[in-house]
This record gives sequence, C-alpha cells and structure tokens, in this order.
Amino acid sequence: MSAVPCMPCNPAAPLLLGPHADCTNVGGYKTIPDQYVPGALIGNCSSMNATSTAAACDKASDCVAFTVDSRGLGCLKSQTTPTQGAMGVCFYLKQAPSTPPSPPPSKSSPEPSFCGRGYNSTPNATVSGADLSPCASMDADTAGGSCDSNSDCVAFSIDSRGLGCLKKNSYPTILAPGTCFYVKEASPSPPAPSPSPPAPSPSPPAPSPSPPAPSPSPPAPSPGPSPSRQSRLNDYVPEADIKSCSTMDAQTAADSCNSNSDCRAFTVDSRGLGCLKRQTTPTKGMPGTCLYLKQ
Repeated sequence: MSAVPCMPCNPAAPLLLGPHADCTNVGGYKTIPDQYVPGALIGNCSSMNATSTAAACDKASDCVAFTVDSRGLGCLKSQTTPTQGAMGVCFYLKQAPSTPPSPPPSKSSPEPSFCGRGYNSTPNATVSGADLSPCASMDADTAGGSCDSNSDCVAFSIDSRGLGCLKKNSYPTILAPGTCFYVKEASPSPPAPSPSPPAPSPSPPAPSPSPPAPSPSPPAPSPGPSPSRQSRLNDYVPEADIKSCSTMDAQTAADSCNSNSDCRAFTVDSRGLGCLKRQTTPTKGMPGTCLYLKQ
C-alpha cells in the first residue's frame, strides 16, 4: 500500500474543537467566542470552568487572558495577541477596573442667619447632650426667648431641620455641620458704687470760753474696683486656681482678688461661677466666660 501524502499544517487555519462556543460571561472579563491565543501559556492547562479559571487569572499578576474550550479545559494566558480562530473555545480578556465616579461636591453647611442680642453664635457646632428639655421644632428667635426666660439655660442650638435644643452647658463643643450654636453672653458687671457723700458737719456747740475744735468728718468709703477693666470675653486661664471656684458675681470676685496678694486675675462664667487665678497665661477660648486681669 502506498503512503498517503499529507498536506503541511497551516498555522493560520482555525482549530476545530467542536461547534460554536456557548460562552459564559464572567465579571471583569470581555468574552470572545471561537477565538484563542496560541501559546503564551502560564503553567499547565487544567480541567476547570470559566469562573474557576477567572479566579486563577485574577491571582496571577502576569495573567491578562484565559481560554476555556468545549472539553472544559482552562488555560491562563500571558498575552492577548495574536488571536486565532478556534471553534468551541471561549476567549476571555481581562478588563481594566473602571474608575469609580467622583462623589458629588458636598453642599457647604449653612451659615447662621441669626445672632440674637446677648448671644455669641458659632456655625457648625453644638454641645452633645446637656439638654434642659426635649428638643422641639422652633426658630432661633423662639429658642432665644425660651433660653432668656430659663435661668439654667446658657446656650441653645438650631439645626438644619429647624430643631431647637436648650442647653445647660456651653462646652465642650463638637463639630455638627448645619447646626448653629448660640452661647449666652455673660451679664455685664454692675458699675462700681458712687462714693458716699461726706457726712454733714455737726452743729457747732454753744459758745464757751474754750470751744472744742470740731471733729473731722470720717472719710467716705473708696469705690470698689470695677471688674470691667482689662476684661476679655470668651477667654479663660486653664488650671491656676488659687482655691475652689464658687458662685459669685464679678464685683465679689474682684474684691476677693484684690484682698489676695497671689491673685493676678479671675473669671466669671455664664453660670455665675467665679474662680481666682494666680497667673494670667496661657489663655484659652471658652464661650460664655469673662476673664478679668488685675491692673
């Protein structure tokens, strides 16, 4: 029997492994049916489905594609070209991850539109807790009036929903976008008392051979110190207390400081709590507190 001559192989001819491929889509990969890349193997092909082969390709840093044929044979590929026709083979190209869309610009927090008389306003802030009563829907004018009529109220807040809360503490404050925080200003110190008028001179005694000299009038009491001198609003000196703070007004605190040689300053806060200080620095912001420096 004579030998049958064979035609030489044509590398460009399609590889026939079965009917047209019915490919399963895999997330993160572009699917091309009836195509493959000859060679460019990473490791050995093995029996696995498209999902398992994709997982293996994801773990291999040099894997850019893979194939799964009609026999269930999966092969990882290190390149995506040149492709060649291959009936029954599914060719999967790894896709670059899509860039997530940029978040929309955040709306700026509303600035406070109300600064009630007798209150200092701070935008985007509040005090956590410390509510005198359940918060309720009200505007800033209504909340300010309610705080004015409550001796325990030292501050209030209004948020972007129109919810007003009366507060018994003005610190520590926390960030609260969209919320306006109002701190009751310290009451102004009363003016120093006016000097008492001099006592009237006594009536002269009846004439006598040697009339006694009239006694001099007692000196009028000197006015008390005015605590309004060298005062700073919303400021205090941390620590440095000479003794425990106590309830007193600014005039009483000033008298106590004047009578104490170690006292250099004192504070009075919106609750009426006075503290004598042995130093004037460093200072720190404290809403609702007045700092008085001895001259």
